[in-house]
Amino acid sequence: MLQIKLLIDRNIDDKLVDALRMEGFDVISVKEWNKSAKDDEIVEKAEREERIIVTKDSYFAEKIFRRKPKCSVIFLGFDDPEMIILALKGIADVLDIRGSYIILG
Repeated sequence: MLQIKLLIDRNIDDKLVDALRMEGFDVISVKEWNKSAKDDEIVEKAEREERIIVTKDSYFAEKIFRRKPKCSVIFLGFDDPEMIILALKGIADVLDIRGSYIILG
């Protein structure tokens, strides 16, 4: 599996962040990094560090995609950590780090 780096939005449950780390994903949580980060700051960090933004905020995900960023965004439409991890492992080898918009759910 290709190592993908994730930037987890503040609306994602900490249990998923912990589960992703236990599975070996390179994860930074916005809650841990900068709780008050603005949307543009989150996108800039993802672009700079080549991270994929993971969010449950459909407005934020669409806003990112319309901006045509140099990073990808994954919108989560469900909460099951096991299913999310399986899906991420499944797409890790084919995911283009720049500009993809993926909906899981």
